[in-house]
Amino acid sequence: MILICPNCGKRYRLAPGSLGVAGRMVRCHGCGHVWRAMPEATLPPGALPPEAPPTPETASIEDARPPPVPPQPPPPPRSRLPGLVAWLIVVLLVTVIGGLWLGRERVVAAVPELARYYAGLGIAVRVPPALAIRQQTSERRRDGERELLLVKGEVFNPGDEARDVPAVRVALLDERGGEVAFALVSAAASRLEPGMSAAFEVVIPDPPAAAASYRVTLEAR
Repeated sequence: MILICPNCGKRYRLAPGSLGVAGRMVRCHGCGHVWRAMPEATLPPGALPPEAPPTPETASIEDARPPPVPPQPPPPPRSRLPGLVAWLIVVLLVTVIGGLWLGRERVVAAVPELARYYAGLGIAVRVPPALAIRQQTSERRRDGERELLLVKGEVFNPGDEARDVPAVRVALLDERGGEVAFALVSAAASRLEPGMSAAFEVVIPDPPAAAASYRVTLEAR
């Protein structure tokens, strides 16, 4: 049997009966065209077959069924890390904001400079009174050939809550108020209950000759 591609005219030789009774879908090996090829009609008795066409090129007819599709691998599981990180950030922000709101008085007590930021946001904050320096005295002494400057006093807590006591800073000043030397000392107590005080005493050996006065402050934490 001779089969001719209707698209490019290429000829193929097929074994009789290879198309079956109802025909089948075939593909041209030359141009890729797909069509349904039907078997040749049976000649009636006494009829002459048509003149044989030129010898066709030997080639194969491919079945038009599409090739099987390989199975696709399942998609990788979605990572839950981004969502977890987002929730952690939200929890952290809520915790920080809640702490700044509920503990605003303690925050301002620890860092008084923050009071103006609360005020700028319209948040009323009761600022506790700061620790006070009281009963300051100074005395010059001699220890052999050395001169000593003795500064005494006490740190007082006038508030209604216990407060930590920072280091006491004694600065020596010249006649213009410029600092020429300083010393740090700890008070007798590191924490004061309301209404309590703690004494401090510092000895500065060989104070500069330019020192005309002194100033006592508490070191910022």
